[in-house]
Amino acid sequence: KAPAPLVTRYAVMELPNVQTVDVMLPDGARRRTILDPATGLPHNRSVFRPDGTLVSDDEYIWTVGADSVSRLTQLTETDPLGRKKRTEYSFNAQGRIQDVKIRDWVESAQINTAPLLRWLRYEYVTDPAYAQRGIRCLVRRTETYSSGSLLPEERTDFEYDGLPLRSTPGIGRNLFATPGFRTDLLAMMPATAPQRRGLLTKTLRWIAPQVLGNTATIATEKGYTAAGLLAEMK
Repeated sequence: KAPAPLVTRYAVMELPNVQTVDVMLPDGARRRTILDPATGLPHNRSVFRPDGTLVSDDEYIWTVGADSVSRLTQLTETDPLGRKKRTEYSFNAQGRIQDVKIRDWVESAQINTAPLLRWLRYEYVTDPAYAQRGIRCLVRRTETYSSGSLLPEERTDFEYDGLPLRSTPGIGRNLFATPGFRTDLLAMMPATAPQRRGLLTKTLRWIAPQVLGNTATIATEKGYTAAGLLAEMK
């Protein structure tokens, strides 16, 4: 006799200002998501065991930027014991993630004063030649701070297009000048297009950046072909 099929059931309830989606899993566990019907973004997501006890609960806060794009600015997690953990996200003027602050688990009443656990910072390449090609959000540096550190405990720098391209059979060093490249697209390419591709060519991982004055790094380099394929890493 064939085993009974495993069935997952969905229930959707729509009200003027809220939408609820319930997912009943074959083992009896349940996931409930409360959405904003105008954006489709979640406000709350809860997971329950088959007996109805809470496994986790997540609350989301979104902010609409100047570009009319909604971005997550706060996530609050709740565990089965009612303790909470909050992560905060902030963005720069271009809408790119700039800071992520992760706070420690605390009792529910202390969530607004929860101590900082970790702080991540992001910096981006500002070379306008990349923007002319529509290449944005290239990360230049990431840093990780602990709760009380003034200097980062981790730091990584990224460099792009810093190595010459390797030859590729049938493709010139300037891919955009290779016979067969669409001339209608060529007219749209800025003069720096062959040199500004956004290829990650070097990663510098700092050794003990929390030590004042220490600039020692471990470098990883990547070389590419004219077609943009990885040719070498060292």
